[in-house]
Amino acid sequence: MVAVFGGFMLALDPVIKSIGFALAVGVFIDAFIVRMTLVPAAMSLLPVAC
Repeated sequence: MVAVFGGFMLALDPVIKSIGFALAVGVFIDAFIVRMTLVPAAMSLLPVAC
């Protein structure tokens, strides 16, 4: 998804470029910071239901 949204930055319209950049950065941050660090840390702190 980062590559697809990054491809929007090749457009001539500056609005499309900025939207593509913002979406690419948002997906990158979500994938690498939130899902790889925060979610496992939160899951390890939660009590196990089994």
